[in-house]
Amino acid sequence: MRIFDLARLKEKDLFNLINKRLTAFPLLKEIYDEGFLSGLIRIRGRSNYDNYLLLLLADDNEFAIAFWKEVISDLLVLRHDSAFEKFKPKLRQWHEINLEPTKTELELTAYYKRRGYKVEIEPKL
Repeated sequence: MRIFDLARLKEKDLFNLINKRLTAFPLLKEIYDEGFLSGLIRIRGRSNYDNYLLLLLADDNEFAIAFWKEVISDLLVLRHDSAFEKFKPKLRQWHEINLEPTKTELELTAYYKRRGYKVEIEPKL
């Protein structure tokens, strides 16, 4: 699927594709509830041409699957550090320019946690 195909799909078809992803990665339901997904899917027409989040949730290609495997793995490593709560708003950004840096932040934090360092997500100053 290409990002241009998203604008042509019916809302019902997009929901079906996304539900397939959520079934494969049930923990994503903690981030992307039905209300949020309804709003995301209703962004129609030209706005879908840069809706990177929608593409990652709807597409079944290797990159999208690897993306979500890594996100879930990193969130699980950081679960006791409130990762789902703190990364939820960031992982709901639908532009690539916002979503990719969030994934990098998540990866780096999980990387150090896996190596035994104490991490604090968004420490208070």
